[in-house]
Amino acid sequence: MSTPTPTPSGNRTQTQEKPIRVSDDPLEFRQFYFNYAKYHYNPTNKLIHLIFIPQIIFTIWALLHYAPSYTFVVSNYEVTIDISLVVITIVSMIFSLVDTLIAFGCLTGGLTLYFISLYLYVNDEEIFGGNHLKVMLAIHIVSWIFQFIGHGIFEKRAPALSENVFLLFLAPFFVILEVLHFFFGYRDKEIKETNIIIAKEIEQFRRLKKAKASQ
Repeated sequence: MSTPTPTPSGNRTQTQEKPIRVSDDPLEFRQFYFNYAKYHYNPTNKLIHLIFIPQIIFTIWALLHYAPSYTFVVSNYEVTIDISLVVITIVSMIFSLVDTLIAFGCLTGGLTLYFISLYLYVNDEEIFGGNHLKVMLAIHIVSWIFQFIGHGIFEKRAPALSENVFLLFLAPFFVILEVLHFFFGYRDKEIKETNIIIAKEIEQFRRLKKAKASQ
């Protein structure tokens, strides 16, 4: 996904700056993309996220298998619902308000990772020799370390969750969108238009950061 390079412009005081946004509707596709992509603009950082966000999601589902689940009976059948399935359902429903195809990708991807993680959890002794929890924790921690490397070294900007922890839930949307755009050019026109605005926002961010540091 090609992105325009932010370039410095004239000096402005911090009081003259207004937050840059695309739309007042947070569920409008371009604004939804903007809210996350402005923190993930550097190509190397984006690649790191594409690799390790699925690892983080997978290990979250794996770790949540240790949390309590709710079981009820429907027509003499026991049905168990755990936190992972609730989160997958709610997040996919929210994503569907923005883009149905990406929401479907997140739903199927999330469920696939969930059932793989469940299989590994159930077969802990055979596969991990009883060390499933330790392995999943290790993968989770290493994945987060790479995320922060991406932001600290390449993006040079704190993660989206530093501004709003709920932006963490946008990560699966971003991954599916990047894959669809790379292979099929999905939403290409809107993404290119939004990337121009993002470049301006990054320029503003760097300018304000520099001005604040010089005070």
